Amino acid sequence: MHFTKTLFCLTFAVFTSLLNQNLHAQTWFVHATTVAGGNGSGSAANQFNSPSGLWVDALFNVYVSDYNNSRIQKWAPGATSGVEVAGGATYGNTASTLDGTTDIYLDASNNLYIVDDNNDRVQEWASGATSGTTVAGTALGGGPGLGQLNFPNDVFLDSVANVYVSDGANERVVKWAPGATVGVVAAGGLGMGATLSHLSAPTGLFIKNNYMYIADYNNSRVLKWAMGDTAGVVVAGGNGAGNAANQLSGPTGVILDAAGNIYICDAANNRVQMWAPGASSGVTIAGGYGVGASDSQFNRPNYIRLDDSMNLYVCDGDNNRVQKFGLSSPANTGVQNINQAFSDIGLFPNPGKGLFYVQGKLDIANAKDLAISITNMKGQIVYKSNVSIMQGTFHFPISLGDDIANGIYQLQLSAGGKITSLKFTLDR
Repeated sequence: MHFTKTLFCLTFAVFTSLLNQNLHAQTWFVHATTVAGGNGSGSAANQFNSPSGLWVDALFNVYVSDYNNSRIQKWAPGATSGVEVAGGATYGNTASTLDGTTDIYLDASNNLYIVDDNNDRVQEWASGATSGTTVAGTALGGGPGLGQLNFPNDVFLDSVANVYVSDGANERVVKWAPGATVGVVAAGGLGMGATLSHLSAPTGLFIKNNYMYIADYNNSRVLKWAMGDTAGVVVAGGNGAGNAANQLSGPTGVILDAAGNIYICDAANNRVQMWAPGASSGVTIAGGYGVGASDSQFNRPNYIRLDDSMNLYVCDGDNNRVQKFGLSSPANTGVQNINQAFSDIGLFPNPGKGLFYVQGKLDIANAKDLAISITNMKGQIVYKSNVSIMQGTFHFPISLGDDIANGIYQLQLSAGGKITSLKFTLDR
């Protein structure tokens, strides 16, 4: 994967948000820890059969939607088996049974919202309850009516408890108000298509600041869709199915962090991509090593979550497990030669893997060019670039070749005779 060496600019508001959240120098460990499942396919308490969704609460309990076992399991931190908290006795369509569970949502009161796929409904399952209540898909059977769903995939609640459902076979997202018996189309609903007004098998769904972020599976893109609009905007992918940095292939789960970075479960590529706000390509932060069962690989991952400590959890479907990628300490080892002309310099999200952004603020009115160079500990230059720049914030992608060895490197920025440098660790 290669980045085009073109200057990108962030708005000051987005840049400030990134700085406030201290997310501009993060990296996740390449190797994951299995926190649920990983004991083959089955129905035992320590097994899954095609898990297809997850949630992580504030206490780091992991809730897993166990599709073919038609149950939701809760795994406490460090547990070697899970506890059923919904469904599981058998599959069915009664209030106490489920049939093919996909994704889940956990609200602040620990009530579960469960996408009951084969029953074409969403069930609200109160904490500690032995049965659920239908909150979306109230009409019997799957179909295109506003009281129906047809192979729903994901569920998300907004701040006033409206239930949003990605209604896969109906090519739409539907909003269900509390207590409603029918839904309202919030996105799509025009049949399968690839225009910005259409969806094609929508899967993952995330809501932030009055926008829906929709993983548009067959179109290999993520759309940002304002509430009330009739069309979305592509914010990731949309360049055809593929494994290049600017492509996705069958995206499923999508989430955002506090700074607006978009994290995408890129299922067919067996990787997780992070797209910074306004970026034209993504960075692989987990997986990307082909299909497999090692602790750095996936086999058809389907959903992702971040916990409150920014650890990444991946539902690794065909490996019947949930993987946790810990957030490592920042790869920056310190800023030297600080000059007042530069401020807030940082690398994100993963300088350790050799694909990252350098960003900061430049306060030199007459600067025309920014020189970027990276040297190893022997003083040998391994990367060099010169770009046009204006006074203000900057955001520039860097790609280090596979031939560059692991170790400590120094990145130097120079503009208008002013120099700032920082060190980082390459560890691929």
